[in-house]
Amino acid sequence: MPTSSYDLILLGDELAGLVAAALCARRGMRSLLLGIDERPSRYAVGPYKLPLEPLTVPRGPAIDRVLRELNLEHTFKRKLRDGRCHVQLVGPDQRIDVSADGQIMARELGRELPGAAGEAMAQAWNEACELARLADPLLAGDAAFPGVGFWERREVARAADRAAADAEAWWARTDAALAGSPARALLQLPAALGGVAIEPGPLAIARALDGWRAGAPSLRGDLDGLVELLVERVSSASGEHRGGEATELGFGWSKITSVRTGSGEDYGVGQVLAAMPAAEMIPLLGKKAPKKLVEGSHDLALCGWRYTLNLVVDQSGVPEGMAPVVLAVVDPDAPLTGANAFSIHLGEPDDHGRLVVTVTAIIPAPGATPGPASNGAGDADVDVAAAVDPVWQATAMRQVRAALLDNLELVMPFLGEHVVLAHSPHEAVAPVVPGGRGGHEAPRGLPVPMRPLWRGAIEHGAGVAAYPYQTGVKNLTLASSQVIPSLGLEGAFTVGWGAAKVVCALAGKKRDYLKDEVVSV
Repeated sequence: MPTSSYDLILLGDELAGLVAAALCARRGMRSLLLGIDERPSRYAVGPYKLPLEPLTVPRGPAIDRVLRELNLEHTFKRKLRDGRCHVQLVGPDQRIDVSADGQIMARELGRELPGAAGEAMAQAWNEACELARLADPLLAGDAAFPGVGFWERREVARAADRAAADAEAWWARTDAALAGSPARALLQLPAALGGVAIEPGPLAIARALDGWRAGAPSLRGDLDGLVELLVERVSSASGEHRGGEATELGFGWSKITSVRTGSGEDYGVGQVLAAMPAAEMIPLLGKKAPKKLVEGSHDLALCGWRYTLNLVVDQSGVPEGMAPVVLAVVDPDAPLTGANAFSIHLGEPDDHGRLVVTVTAIIPAPGATPGPASNGAGDADVDVAAAVDPVWQATAMRQVRAALLDNLELVMPFLGEHVVLAHSPHEAVAPVVPGGRGGHEAPRGLPVPMRPLWRGAIEHGAGVAAYPYQTGVKNLTLASSQVIPSLGLEGAFTVGWGAAKVVCALAGKKRDYLKDEVVSV
Protein backbone atom coordinates (compact mmCIF):
# COMPACT_ATOMS: atom_id res chain seq x y z
CA MET A 1 0.00 0.00 0.00
CA PRO A 2 1.22 3.53 -0.74
CA THR A 3 2.83 5.24 2.23
CA SER A 4 1.67 8.66 1.04
CA SER A 5 -0.42 10.09 -1.78
CA TYR A 6 -0.13 13.11 -4.07
CA ASP A 7 -2.39 14.87 -6.53
CA LEU A 8 0.52 15.00 -8.99
CA ILE A 9 3.87 13.24 -9.40
CA LEU A 10 6.49 14.42 -11.88
CA LEU A 11 8.66 11.71 -13.43
CA GLY A 12 11.81 12.86 -15.24
CA ASP A 13 13.69 16.12 -15.20
CA GLU A 14 13.02 17.95 -18.45
CA LEU A 15 12.34 21.65 -18.05
CA ALA A 16 8.85 21.58 -19.57
CA GLY A 17 7.68 19.09 -16.94
CA LEU A 18 9.17 21.12 -14.11
CA VAL A 19 7.38 24.24 -15.38
CA ALA A 20 4.11 22.28 -15.46
CA ALA A 21 4.63 20.90 -11.94
CA ALA A 22 5.36 24.37 -10.55
CA LEU A 23 2.17 25.73 -12.13
CA CYS A 24 0.09 22.81 -10.84
CA ALA A 25 1.49 23.18 -7.32
CA ARG A 26 0.74 26.89 -7.31
CA ARG A 27 -2.82 26.13 -8.42
CA GLY A 28 -3.33 23.95 -5.37
CA MET A 29 -2.29 20.42 -6.36
CA ARG A 30 -0.16 18.54 -3.81
CA SER A 31 2.86 17.71 -5.96
CA LEU A 32 5.94 15.50 -5.76
CA LEU A 33 9.05 15.98 -7.87
CA LEU A 34 10.60 12.55 -8.19
CA GLY A 35 14.15 12.11 -9.39
CA ILE A 36 14.99 15.64 -10.53
CA ASP A 37 18.57 15.50 -11.80
CA GLU A 38 20.72 17.16 -9.16
CA ARG A 39 23.80 17.31 -11.39
CA PRO A 40 24.92 20.96 -11.51
CA SER A 41 24.89 22.71 -14.87
CA ARG A 42 28.55 23.68 -14.38
CA TYR A 43 31.60 21.56 -13.61
CA ALA A 44 35.05 22.42 -12.31
CA VAL A 45 38.37 22.18 -14.12
CA GLY A 46 41.00 23.59 -11.79
CA PRO A 47 39.89 27.14 -10.88
CA TYR A 48 37.44 27.37 -13.79
CA LYS A 49 33.70 26.69 -13.75
CA LEU A 50 32.62 25.46 -17.17
CA PRO A 51 28.99 25.16 -18.36
CA LEU A 52 27.38 21.98 -19.64
CA GLU A 53 25.40 24.15 -22.05
CA PRO A 54 24.82 27.91 -22.22
CA LEU A 55 21.28 29.13 -21.63
CA THR A 56 19.93 32.17 -23.45
CA VAL A 57 16.46 33.54 -22.77
CA PRO A 58 14.44 34.87 -25.73
CA ARG A 59 11.68 36.69 -23.85
CA GLY A 60 8.16 36.44 -25.18
CA PRO A 61 4.56 36.02 -24.04
CA ALA A 62 4.86 32.24 -23.51
CA ILE A 63 7.69 32.70 -21.00
CA ASP A 64 6.35 35.90 -19.48
CA ARG A 65 2.96 34.28 -18.77
CA VAL A 66 4.52 31.51 -16.69
CA LEU A 67 6.83 33.88 -14.82
CA ARG A 68 3.90 36.16 -14.03
CA GLU A 69 1.72 33.33 -12.67
CA LEU A 70 4.59 32.01 -10.56
CA ASN A 71 5.39 35.53 -9.35
CA LEU A 72 8.94 35.19 -10.64
CA GLU A 73 9.16 38.18 -12.97
CA HIS A 74 11.42 40.35 -10.82
CA THR A 75 13.49 37.45 -9.47
CA PHE A 76 14.06 36.19 -12.99
CA LYS A 77 15.06 39.65 -14.22
CA ARG A 78 17.72 39.90 -11.52
CA LYS A 79 19.24 36.62 -12.72
CA LEU A 80 19.68 37.87 -16.28
CA ARG A 81 23.24 39.00 -16.97
CA ASP A 82 22.00 41.83 -19.19
CA GLY A 83 18.58 43.15 -20.14
CA ARG A 84 19.57 42.84 -23.78
CA CYS A 85 22.30 40.85 -25.46
CA HIS A 86 24.50 42.00 -28.31
CA VAL A 87 24.38 39.27 -30.98
CA GLN A 88 26.29 38.89 -34.23
CA LEU A 89 25.67 36.70 -37.27
CA VAL A 90 28.89 35.68 -38.99
CA GLY A 91 29.25 34.23 -42.48
CA PRO A 92 32.23 33.68 -44.80
CA ASP A 93 32.60 37.43 -45.47
CA GLN A 94 29.90 38.89 -43.24
CA ARG A 95 29.67 40.10 -39.66
CA ILE A 96 26.17 41.41 -38.95
CA ASP A 97 25.35 43.16 -35.67
CA VAL A 98 21.73 42.32 -34.82
CA SER A 99 19.70 45.35 -33.73
CA ALA A 100 16.14 45.77 -32.52
CA ASP A 101 15.95 49.02 -34.51
CA GLY A 102 14.70 48.20 -38.00
CA GLN A 103 16.47 51.13 -39.67
CA ILE A 104 19.82 50.37 -38.03
CA MET A 105 19.40 46.71 -38.98
CA ALA A 106 18.66 47.63 -42.60
CA ARG A 107 21.82 49.77 -42.78
CA GLU A 108 23.87 46.95 -41.24
CA LEU A 109 22.55 44.44 -43.77
CA GLY A 110 23.13 46.85 -46.63
CA ARG A 111 26.77 47.24 -45.56
CA GLU A 112 27.47 43.51 -45.21
CA LEU A 113 25.23 42.31 -48.06
CA PRO A 114 25.18 45.11 -50.62
CA GLY A 115 22.51 45.17 -53.32
CA ALA A 116 19.34 43.11 -53.56
CA ALA A 117 20.43 40.45 -51.03
CA GLY A 118 20.70 42.94 -48.15
CA GLU A 119 17.35 44.54 -48.98
CA ALA A 120 15.67 41.14 -49.29
CA MET A 121 17.13 39.95 -45.98
CA ALA A 122 16.02 43.13 -44.19
CA GLN A 123 12.51 42.76 -45.56
CA ALA A 124 12.42 39.05 -44.69
CA TRP A 125 13.54 39.77 -41.11
CA ASN A 126 10.90 42.49 -40.66
CA GLU A 127 8.21 40.18 -42.02
CA ALA A 128 9.45 37.39 -39.74
CA CYS A 129 8.97 39.59 -36.67
CA GLU A 130 5.41 40.45 -37.73
CA LEU A 131 4.68 36.79 -38.47
CA ALA A 132 6.11 35.72 -35.10
CA ARG A 133 3.83 38.09 -33.22
CA LEU A 134 0.80 36.80 -35.14
CA ALA A 135 1.63 33.38 -33.65
CA ASP A 136 1.60 34.72 -30.06
CA PRO A 137 -2.07 33.75 -29.49
CA LEU A 138 -1.23 30.20 -30.57
CA LEU A 139 1.72 29.79 -28.18
CA ALA A 140 0.40 31.92 -25.32
CA GLY A 141 -3.38 31.75 -25.70
CA ASP A 142 -6.01 30.34 -23.37
CA ALA A 143 -6.04 26.99 -25.19
CA ALA A 144 -3.20 24.50 -24.87
CA PHE A 145 -1.01 24.04 -27.93
CA PRO A 146 -1.16 21.41 -29.36
CA GLY A 147 -4.89 21.34 -28.70
CA VAL A 148 -6.59 18.88 -26.35
CA GLY A 149 -10.24 17.82 -26.59
CA PHE A 150 -12.55 18.15 -29.58
CA TRP A 151 -13.52 21.82 -29.26
CA GLU A 152 -10.09 23.02 -28.25
CA ARG A 153 -8.40 21.03 -31.02
CA ARG A 154 -10.73 22.57 -33.57
CA GLU A 155 -10.03 26.09 -32.31
CA VAL A 156 -6.27 25.55 -32.12
CA ALA A 157 -6.20 23.78 -35.50
CA ARG A 158 -7.53 26.86 -37.26
CA ALA A 159 -4.94 29.13 -35.68
CA ALA A 160 -2.13 26.61 -36.23
CA ASP A 161 -2.98 26.03 -39.87
CA ARG A 162 -3.18 29.78 -40.46
CA ALA A 163 0.20 30.34 -38.81
CA ALA A 164 1.77 27.47 -40.75
CA ALA A 165 0.38 28.71 -44.07
CA ASP A 166 1.55 32.29 -43.44
CA ALA A 167 5.00 31.05 -42.38
CA GLU A 168 5.40 28.77 -45.38
CA ALA A 169 4.32 31.54 -47.76
CA TRP A 170 6.82 33.92 -46.12
CA TRP A 171 9.66 31.43 -46.37
CA ALA A 172 8.82 30.58 -49.99
CA ARG A 173 9.15 34.28 -50.90
CA THR A 174 12.32 34.60 -48.86
CA ASP A 175 13.85 31.43 -50.29
CA ALA A 176 13.25 32.65 -53.83
CA ALA A 177 14.58 36.14 -53.10
CA LEU A 178 17.76 34.86 -51.42
CA ALA A 179 18.55 31.90 -53.69
CA GLY A 180 22.31 31.58 -53.98
CA SER A 181 22.97 34.17 -51.26
CA PRO A 182 24.59 33.45 -47.86
CA ALA A 183 21.73 35.50 -46.36
CA ARG A 184 19.47 32.44 -46.55
CA ALA A 185 21.69 30.43 -44.19
CA LEU A 186 22.21 33.45 -41.93
CA LEU A 187 18.44 33.75 -41.48
CA GLN A 188 18.23 30.08 -40.49
CA LEU A 189 21.10 30.18 -37.98
CA PRO A 190 19.18 31.40 -34.87
CA ALA A 191 16.60 28.62 -35.18
CA ALA A 192 19.03 25.92 -36.32
CA LEU A 193 21.34 26.50 -33.35
CA GLY A 194 18.57 27.06 -30.81
CA GLY A 195 16.00 24.39 -31.59
CA VAL A 196 15.66 21.49 -34.01
CA ALA A 197 18.67 19.99 -35.79
CA ILE A 198 19.25 19.70 -39.54
CA GLU A 199 16.82 22.35 -40.86
CA PRO A 200 14.13 24.27 -38.92
CA GLY A 201 10.62 24.91 -40.22
CA PRO A 202 9.44 28.38 -41.30
CA LEU A 203 7.55 29.27 -38.10
CA ALA A 204 10.53 28.21 -35.95
CA ILE A 205 12.79 30.44 -38.07
CA ALA A 206 10.45 33.42 -37.66
CA ARG A 207 10.13 32.99 -33.88
CA ALA A 208 13.90 32.70 -33.49
CA LEU A 209 14.57 35.80 -35.61
CA ASP A 210 12.09 37.81 -33.57
CA GLY A 211 13.49 36.56 -30.26
CA TRP A 212 17.14 37.24 -31.08
CA ARG A 213 16.37 40.65 -32.54
CA ALA A 214 14.62 41.60 -29.28
CA GLY A 215 17.68 40.39 -27.36
CA ALA A 216 18.33 37.02 -25.70
CA PRO A 217 20.43 37.52 -22.56
CA SER A 218 22.04 34.64 -20.71
CA LEU A 219 20.96 33.51 -17.25
CA ARG A 220 23.23 33.54 -14.20
CA GLY A 221 23.71 29.97 -13.06
CA ASP A 222 22.67 28.67 -16.48
CA LEU A 223 19.92 26.06 -16.23
CA ASP A 224 20.57 25.59 -12.50
CA GLY A 225 19.33 29.11 -11.82
CA LEU A 226 16.02 28.41 -13.55
CA VAL A 227 15.56 24.94 -12.03
CA GLU A 228 16.18 26.31 -8.54
CA LEU A 229 13.45 28.92 -9.00
CA LEU A 230 10.92 26.34 -10.19
CA VAL A 231 11.72 23.79 -7.47
CA GLU A 232 11.41 26.54 -4.86
CA ARG A 233 7.96 27.41 -6.19
CA VAL A 234 6.84 23.79 -5.84
CA SER A 235 8.21 23.59 -2.29
CA SER A 236 6.62 26.89 -1.24
CA ALA A 237 3.23 25.55 -2.38
CA SER A 238 3.52 22.54 -0.03
CA GLY A 239 5.07 20.33 -2.70
CA GLU A 240 8.01 17.98 -2.15
CA HIS A 241 11.22 17.05 -3.93
CA ARG A 242 12.63 13.57 -3.34
CA GLY A 243 15.41 11.51 -4.85
CA GLY A 244 15.00 8.15 -6.52
CA GLU A 245 13.68 7.02 -9.88
CA ALA A 246 10.38 5.34 -10.69
CA THR A 247 10.74 1.63 -11.46
CA GLU A 248 7.11 0.54 -11.59
CA LEU A 249 3.66 2.06 -12.03
CA GLY A 250 0.58 0.55 -10.39
CA PHE A 251 -2.75 0.51 -12.23
CA GLY A 252 -6.41 0.43 -11.35
CA TRP A 253 -9.38 1.02 -13.67
CA SER A 254 -7.07 1.90 -16.59
CA LYS A 255 -5.38 4.65 -14.60
CA ILE A 256 -2.05 4.94 -12.82
CA THR A 257 -2.73 4.70 -9.10
CA SER A 258 0.76 4.41 -7.64
CA VAL A 259 4.45 5.00 -8.37
CA ARG A 260 7.15 2.74 -6.92
CA THR A 261 10.81 3.73 -6.74
CA GLY A 262 13.99 1.67 -6.74
CA SER A 263 14.29 2.14 -2.97
CA GLY A 264 10.91 0.46 -2.44
CA GLU A 265 8.91 3.61 -1.67
CA ASP A 266 5.33 3.45 -2.93
CA TYR A 267 3.37 6.66 -3.59
CA GLY A 268 -0.30 6.98 -4.43
CA VAL A 269 -1.03 9.40 -7.25
CA GLY A 270 -3.89 11.16 -8.99
CA GLN A 271 -2.04 12.52 -12.04
CA VAL A 272 1.40 11.75 -13.53
CA LEU A 273 3.53 14.12 -15.61
CA ALA A 274 6.18 12.51 -17.81
CA ALA A 275 9.10 14.91 -18.29
CA MET A 276 11.06 12.46 -20.42
CA PRO A 277 11.04 11.03 -23.95
CA ALA A 278 7.87 9.06 -24.68
CA ALA A 279 9.83 5.85 -25.33
CA GLU A 280 11.23 5.93 -21.78
CA MET A 281 7.72 5.63 -20.35
CA ILE A 282 7.00 2.34 -22.14
CA PRO A 283 9.15 0.09 -19.86
CA LEU A 284 7.48 1.61 -16.77
CA LEU A 285 4.04 0.84 -18.17
CA GLY A 286 4.92 -2.75 -19.14
CA LYS A 287 1.94 -4.62 -20.56
CA LYS A 288 -0.24 -1.60 -19.84
CA ALA A 289 1.61 0.52 -22.42
CA PRO A 290 -1.11 1.72 -24.82
CA LYS A 291 -0.74 1.28 -28.57
CA LYS A 292 -1.00 5.05 -29.04
CA LEU A 293 2.11 5.65 -26.93
CA VAL A 294 4.15 2.88 -28.55
CA GLU A 295 3.31 3.90 -32.11
CA GLY A 296 3.68 7.60 -31.33
CA SER A 297 7.19 7.12 -29.94
CA HIS A 298 8.20 5.42 -33.20
CA ASP A 299 6.98 8.42 -35.21
CA LEU A 300 9.51 10.66 -33.47
CA ALA A 301 12.96 10.78 -35.05
CA LEU A 302 16.19 11.32 -33.17
CA CYS A 303 17.85 13.75 -35.57
CA GLY A 304 20.89 14.87 -33.60
CA TRP A 305 22.45 16.07 -30.37
CA ARG A 306 23.60 19.37 -28.89
CA TYR A 307 27.39 19.30 -28.45
CA THR A 308 29.29 21.65 -26.11
CA LEU A 309 32.99 22.54 -26.19
CA ASN A 310 34.49 24.82 -23.54
CA LEU A 311 37.67 26.83 -24.03
CA VAL A 312 39.53 28.93 -21.48
CA VAL A 313 41.08 31.78 -23.46
CA ASP A 314 43.32 34.76 -22.71
CA GLN A 315 41.30 37.93 -23.13
CA SER A 316 43.75 39.15 -25.78
CA GLY A 317 42.50 36.32 -28.02
CA VAL A 318 39.02 37.87 -28.29
CA PRO A 319 38.80 40.16 -31.35
CA GLU A 320 37.84 43.77 -30.75
CA GLY A 321 34.13 44.35 -31.31
CA MET A 322 33.15 40.68 -30.94
CA ALA A 323 29.66 40.28 -29.44
CA PRO A 324 28.95 38.21 -26.30
CA VAL A 325 27.01 35.79 -28.54
CA VAL A 326 28.02 34.93 -32.11
CA LEU A 327 26.14 32.60 -34.47
CA ALA A 328 28.43 31.51 -37.30
CA VAL A 329 28.29 29.49 -40.52
CA VAL A 330 31.33 28.44 -42.54
CA ASP A 331 29.70 27.22 -45.78
CA PRO A 332 26.19 28.66 -46.33
CA ASP A 333 25.43 26.02 -48.97
CA ALA A 334 26.08 23.07 -46.62
CA PRO A 335 23.74 21.75 -43.88
CA LEU A 336 23.83 23.80 -40.67
CA THR A 337 25.21 20.92 -38.61
CA GLY A 338 28.54 19.67 -37.32
CA ALA A 339 31.34 22.22 -37.31
CA ASN A 340 29.78 24.09 -40.24
CA ALA A 341 27.41 26.05 -37.97
CA PHE A 342 28.10 26.89 -34.34
CA SER A 343 27.37 29.40 -31.60
CA ILE A 344 30.01 31.13 -29.47
CA HIS A 345 29.19 32.43 -25.97
CA LEU A 346 31.72 34.64 -24.21
CA GLY A 347 31.98 34.68 -20.41
CA GLU A 348 33.27 37.49 -18.23
CA PRO A 349 37.09 37.88 -17.83
CA ASP A 350 38.49 36.83 -14.45
CA ASP A 351 41.15 38.61 -12.39
CA HIS A 352 43.87 37.04 -14.56
CA GLY A 353 42.37 38.26 -17.84
CA ARG A 354 41.02 34.87 -18.87
CA LEU A 355 37.48 33.99 -19.87
CA VAL A 356 35.43 30.92 -20.73
CA VAL A 357 34.35 30.62 -24.36
CA THR A 358 31.56 28.07 -24.82
CA VAL A 359 30.92 26.71 -28.29
CA THR A 360 27.83 24.70 -29.22
CA ALA A 361 27.08 22.77 -32.41
CA ILE A 362 24.74 20.07 -33.67
CA ILE A 363 25.98 16.53 -34.30
CA PRO A 364 23.47 14.96 -36.72
CA ALA A 365 22.36 11.39 -36.13
CA PRO A 366 23.65 8.79 -38.64
CA GLY A 367 21.49 8.82 -41.77
CA ALA A 368 19.75 12.10 -40.92
CA THR A 369 19.38 14.21 -44.05
CA PRO A 370 18.33 17.82 -44.47
CA GLY A 371 14.61 18.41 -44.64
CA PRO A 372 11.97 20.72 -43.18
CA ALA A 373 10.78 19.86 -39.70
CA SER A 374 7.18 20.16 -40.88
CA ASN A 375 7.30 17.04 -43.02
CA GLY A 376 10.06 14.97 -41.41
CA ALA A 377 11.82 14.44 -44.74
CA GLY A 378 14.86 12.22 -44.52
CA ASP A 379 14.16 10.87 -41.02
CA ALA A 380 13.11 7.40 -42.11
CA ASP A 381 16.72 6.53 -42.92
CA VAL A 382 18.13 7.38 -39.49
CA ASP A 383 20.06 4.40 -38.10
CA VAL A 384 18.88 4.41 -34.48
CA ALA A 385 21.18 1.54 -33.48
CA ALA A 386 24.18 3.45 -34.76
CA ALA A 387 22.85 6.66 -33.22
CA VAL A 388 23.12 5.29 -29.69
CA ASP A 389 26.40 3.43 -30.30
CA PRO A 390 28.93 4.97 -27.87
CA VAL A 391 31.85 4.16 -30.17
CA TRP A 392 30.18 6.03 -33.05
CA GLN A 393 29.33 8.96 -30.77
CA ALA A 394 32.89 9.17 -29.42
CA THR A 395 34.27 9.26 -32.96
CA ALA A 396 31.74 11.90 -34.03
CA MET A 397 32.61 14.08 -31.04
CA ARG A 398 36.35 13.88 -31.73
CA GLN A 399 35.78 14.85 -35.34
CA VAL A 400 33.51 17.80 -34.57
CA ARG A 401 35.85 19.03 -31.82
CA ALA A 402 38.85 19.07 -34.18
CA ALA A 403 36.85 20.77 -36.93
CA LEU A 404 35.41 23.37 -34.51
CA LEU A 405 38.87 24.34 -33.28
CA ASP A 406 39.90 24.92 -36.91
CA ASN A 407 36.74 26.80 -37.90
CA LEU A 408 36.78 29.02 -34.82
CA GLU A 409 39.88 30.67 -36.27
CA LEU A 410 37.62 32.16 -38.96
CA VAL A 411 35.77 34.12 -36.26
CA MET A 412 38.60 34.50 -33.73
CA PRO A 413 41.86 34.70 -35.71
CA PHE A 414 44.95 33.22 -34.04
CA LEU A 415 42.73 31.73 -31.33
CA GLY A 416 45.03 28.72 -30.95
CA GLU A 417 47.78 30.96 -29.58
CA HIS A 418 45.54 32.12 -26.73
CA VAL A 419 43.79 28.89 -25.62
CA VAL A 420 44.69 27.85 -22.07
CA LEU A 421 42.68 24.64 -22.11
CA ALA A 422 39.88 22.94 -24.04
CA HIS A 423 37.34 20.45 -22.72
CA SER A 424 33.92 19.00 -23.55
CA PRO A 425 31.60 17.85 -20.74
CA HIS A 426 30.55 14.93 -22.96
CA GLU A 427 33.96 13.26 -22.62
CA ALA A 428 35.45 11.80 -19.43
CA VAL A 429 38.99 12.82 -20.30
CA ALA A 430 41.49 15.34 -18.99
CA PRO A 431 41.35 18.80 -20.58
CA VAL A 432 43.53 19.40 -23.62
CA VAL A 433 46.37 21.79 -22.81
CA PRO A 434 48.09 23.28 -25.87
CA GLY A 435 51.80 22.63 -26.21
CA GLY A 436 51.69 19.42 -24.18
CA ARG A 437 52.16 21.25 -20.88
CA GLY A 438 50.99 19.66 -17.67
CA GLY A 439 47.28 20.13 -17.22
CA HIS A 440 44.40 19.25 -14.94
CA GLU A 441 42.92 15.88 -14.03
CA ALA A 442 39.76 14.64 -15.68
CA PRO A 443 36.75 16.34 -14.00
CA ARG A 444 34.55 14.22 -11.76
CA GLY A 445 30.97 13.34 -12.61
CA LEU A 446 31.54 13.25 -16.35
CA PRO A 447 30.69 12.50 -19.10
CA VAL A 448 27.30 14.16 -19.39
CA PRO A 449 25.25 12.78 -22.30
CA MET A 450 24.60 15.18 -25.15
CA ARG A 451 21.06 16.56 -25.20
CA PRO A 452 19.03 14.74 -27.87
CA LEU A 453 17.12 16.69 -30.49
CA TRP A 454 13.88 15.36 -31.92
CA ARG A 455 11.80 15.77 -35.01
CA GLY A 456 8.27 14.73 -35.78
CA ALA A 457 5.06 16.15 -37.17
CA ILE A 458 1.48 16.06 -35.95
CA GLU A 459 -1.59 17.35 -37.71
CA HIS A 460 -2.32 21.02 -36.98
CA GLY A 461 1.06 21.39 -35.28
CA ALA A 462 2.10 24.49 -37.29
CA GLY A 463 5.33 22.72 -38.23
CA VAL A 464 6.72 23.05 -34.69
CA ALA A 465 4.72 20.52 -32.62
CA ALA A 466 5.79 16.88 -32.85
CA TYR A 467 3.80 14.96 -30.20
CA PRO A 468 0.52 15.43 -28.30
CA TYR A 469 0.17 15.73 -24.52
CA GLN A 470 -2.09 12.67 -24.33
CA THR A 471 -0.37 9.30 -24.06
CA GLY A 472 -3.30 6.91 -24.16
CA VAL A 473 -3.30 6.52 -20.36
CA LYS A 474 -6.04 8.64 -18.78
CA ASN A 475 -3.96 10.35 -16.14
CA LEU A 476 -0.51 10.29 -17.79
CA THR A 477 0.45 13.54 -19.55
CA LEU A 478 3.62 14.05 -21.58
CA ALA A 479 5.51 17.25 -20.76
CA SER A 480 8.84 16.97 -22.56
CA SER A 481 10.84 18.57 -25.34
CA GLN A 482 9.26 16.10 -27.77
CA VAL A 483 5.96 18.01 -27.72
CA ILE A 484 7.41 21.21 -29.24
CA PRO A 485 11.05 20.40 -30.04
CA SER A 486 11.94 23.28 -32.37
CA LEU A 487 11.29 26.38 -30.25
CA GLY A 488 13.93 25.93 -27.56
CA LEU A 489 13.19 27.57 -24.21
CA GLU A 490 10.01 29.18 -25.53
CA GLY A 491 8.78 25.73 -26.53
CA ALA A 492 9.52 24.33 -23.07
CA PHE A 493 7.49 27.06 -21.36
CA THR A 494 4.64 26.65 -23.86
CA VAL A 495 4.56 22.90 -23.20
CA GLY A 496 4.79 23.43 -19.43
CA TRP A 497 1.77 25.73 -19.40
CA GLY A 498 -0.21 23.46 -21.76
CA ALA A 499 0.55 20.31 -19.76
CA ALA A 500 -0.47 22.05 -16.53
CA LYS A 501 -3.76 23.05 -18.16
CA VAL A 502 -4.37 19.45 -19.24
CA VAL A 503 -3.56 18.03 -15.79
CA CYS A 504 -5.67 20.59 -13.93
CA ALA A 505 -8.61 20.08 -16.30
CA LEU A 506 -8.52 16.31 -15.69
CA ALA A 507 -8.30 16.78 -11.94
CA GLY A 508 -11.03 19.43 -12.17
CA LYS A 509 -13.68 16.77 -12.67
CA LYS A 510 -13.54 16.51 -8.88
CA ARG A 511 -12.09 19.91 -8.08
CA ASP A 512 -11.73 22.87 -10.43
CA TYR A 513 -8.08 23.78 -9.95
CA LEU A 514 -8.24 26.18 -12.87
CA LYS A 515 -10.80 28.34 -11.03
CA ASP A 516 -9.38 28.06 -7.52
CA GLU A 517 -7.41 30.98 -6.20
CA VAL A 518 -3.68 30.65 -6.77
CA VAL A 519 -1.84 29.47 -3.69
CA SER A 520 0.01 32.41 -2.16
CA VAL A 521 3.70 32.27 -1.33
